[in-house]
Amino acid sequence: MSSRFGALETNAFGEKFFPEINGRWFVKQSSEVLYHRYYPELLQEEDHLFIIIGSDSGLLYRFLQTHTSLPKHTHYLLIDFDEATSHLDIAEKQRDSFADSEKLPQVLLVSDQFNLANVGSYFMSYLVRNKITLLRSFAAEDAEPGSEYGQLRKKFEEAYTQLIHQELIALNSRPFVDAQLMNLADNLNPFGQMKNRLEGSVALVLGGGPTLDSAIEWIKSNQQRVVIFSAARIARRLIKEGIDPDIFVSVDPHDVSFDNSKGIFSFWNKSLLVHSYHINPKILAQWSGVSAYLGKAMPWANDEAANFDAPGPNVINTATHIAFELGCSTIIFSGVDMCFAGKQAFESGSDEAKAGGKFVFKEVLSVENNAGEQAQTQPRYALGRDMLEMQVNNYLQQKPAMQFLTLGRESAKMARVTYVSPQELQLQGNAIQFEIETMIDALRLDGKQRQSRVQSVIGQLKKQIKRFHSLHSDAEAVLALIPKMYDRFGQEDSKVLKKFFTLKKSVDKAIGEDGDMLFHYENKPFSANFKSIEDESAMSQNEIQDQLQSFYSGVKAASSAFHKSLLKAVEMAELRLSELKGHDLKFCIAKWQELEQPGRALLWLNWHPLDRENENGPLLDQCVADFMQLIENTQTKKLAELEQTSQSLPSLFNRALKAFENRDGIEVEDIIQHLQQMEDKQGLQDLIHFCFGLKQELQANWQDALHEYLKIEFASIRHPSLKRALNVSMQLQDNQLSLQLLEQLCHYSLDYMLPYANLLDLLGQKEFSAEVLNMYLQQKPENDSVRVQLAQKLMELQHVDLARQHLQQVVDRHPEHKTALHLLSQL
Repeated sequence: MSSRFGALETNAFGEKFFPEINGRWFVKQSSEVLYHRYYPELLQEEDHLFIIIGSDSGLLYRFLQTHTSLPKHTHYLLIDFDEATSHLDIAEKQRDSFADSEKLPQVLLVSDQFNLANVGSYFMSYLVRNKITLLRSFAAEDAEPGSEYGQLRKKFEEAYTQLIHQELIALNSRPFVDAQLMNLADNLNPFGQMKNRLEGSVALVLGGGPTLDSAIEWIKSNQQRVVIFSAARIARRLIKEGIDPDIFVSVDPHDVSFDNSKGIFSFWNKSLLVHSYHINPKILAQWSGVSAYLGKAMPWANDEAANFDAPGPNVINTATHIAFELGCSTIIFSGVDMCFAGKQAFESGSDEAKAGGKFVFKEVLSVENNAGEQAQTQPRYALGRDMLEMQVNNYLQQKPAMQFLTLGRESAKMARVTYVSPQELQLQGNAIQFEIETMIDALRLDGKQRQSRVQSVIGQLKKQIKRFHSLHSDAEAVLALIPKMYDRFGQEDSKVLKKFFTLKKSVDKAIGEDGDMLFHYENKPFSANFKSIEDESAMSQNEIQDQLQSFYSGVKAASSAFHKSLLKAVEMAELRLSELKGHDLKFCIAKWQELEQPGRALLWLNWHPLDRENENGPLLDQCVADFMQLIENTQTKKLAELEQTSQSLPSLFNRALKAFENRDGIEVEDIIQHLQQMEDKQGLQDLIHFCFGLKQELQANWQDALHEYLKIEFASIRHPSLKRALNVSMQLQDNQLSLQLLEQLCHYSLDYMLPYANLLDLLGQKEFSAEVLNMYLQQKPENDSVRVQLAQKLMELQHVDLARQHLQQVVDRHPEHKTALHLLSQL
């Protein structure tokens, strides 16, 4: 059988394989020996999900599928080309989707068209518990970049990175919900009431990408003809350029967002702040202008009126959705890059650009840009790009006449978004400032409206406080009953079970529709002791109790944590009511200081004009001064963290290895230049040597590469340096140097004794080779694949009895071990 992978061959053990994919080592040894040796974790990890790129002509699939004792509750998802596995039985054809209710087999083979995002649906329990590992088959491991399997590897490694990143965001909702609760007394104005208010307008969505620099002059010239939606993080740059955005958009709950967004406070009387319900509370609390929120104000199930959504993962996704909902007919992107433009990842005036540019990111992916080139990006940008492309497609289905343009030639390419050079884009039309001002006026709230809405919030919070306090108490009572459900003879205790089911009903009623919210708010207690169950109808008493313990421990922990946050939220709401009524200024100021919100003084002054001679005047003046100092401070914790990240040697080391693996010499050179600009510290010079070694390897300058690697003494990279040196020495066919390097590597891991033994065998030192394998087995006697390998060498050396003893040991432990049985039959 021939294919693009060559012709099928058969090895000495009767296994069919494509040599083009698998290399010639499959001729000498069975796949069973190879997989036991190089992938021991596949047969050791219980309750785990392995995603494997490639199947080695189906050999790895066969190895797993026919294994008699796979670890309990462990699943294997193998991804390969149809053509590479077409010689397998019809019943083993690949599948790319599964029914939700389907009981999946342990070993699954899917095609290269499989959507890895589906793993979140089929194997959520593994994701929740971080019981998931990505591996490469031999074919994927050895593939050159750009080859069939090199591309397959790149595609699914990037998809895996995005999957993990996206699921981590979804599973860790507590920061978002906590911010939502703290914002409840300020989230008073839903933006959904403004639907289609700017019908037919041209929207300009501004992000913080590096291509913003090249469009600044066009933006200045056209700002009166467009509605400007700006990410809050570029406000300082807009001040510098004299650009007044109409709407600032902010979504991130973390404090880093406040550091990013300080510039927006200069626009409080010019711009509208539109934000997610989980905006960072320090931004919203100190905004003196008009604001409106997106999404649902309350985290629990309720009958709130419909509002605009705030799709993520990036602020640009949200800003684009707002422009669509307001009725804009054309949306133009600038600085919306979702990738790095050359060496730059941010517009030139940002903290990130000053702190290290693209090197502030630890993980890097790639994407095509509008110039048709491959550009680097990072997982969150990649997710944002994918989501934005889906949004555009969805909007065009609803309104086919809409236009989507981008001014960034080096921005990430998106289907149905057309690149236009700023010099070629001419806009017609008059200023639309009147419409913007009218919309802002319609959203403005007076004091009475605010008081009424805050009082309503307090009432709802107190109701939820009571609910979650009861839920916590009931869950605690259930946990006390679980150990008593069965007596010492294993019989059910009917009285205990009756109490249990009564409390269970109360817990279920209290949770209501908020189960998912509670789980994502505090998921670790739910999943800490969670284990997969093969057959729920056949669960043992211990398994039943363990599952119940895990669930109600999660309910108890989540309800307790949520109850504490509710108490803080009602305290915040009551503070807001005091401010609105003008009560106890000294108390309010003390709370503002505690919350790091001195800018509340400006809102107080808006609501309660004071005689400057009043005794409280100096207190308010001091708050205002503190606020001005706070927003003018650019030496933030966030900037320090960015600088630290961009100069992290472990991060840069991993990045250099990834670039080397992708044969990306330009990226390796960029890393070298970045390292050379850093202040000297322990390990820096050795890392520079290592990167120079990678650079020389990519250029096939073997001696120069070896020279760089052998200079390295720094402990953290000594081991990988020796490994790279070994690779080069083998490329140079310097067997004696290879032996010396392997001897040194054996100090790091016994596993290097195996290639050491193979090289000795290659050099004709067969007795010494067998002795090394025997020494290895003295340390790891359970490694059957090495024992089989030793037996093969002993057979070659005519030590038949000794070979038989080793093979018999393997068969005694594993009676169906095919390779050992095959070799025994030859003795």
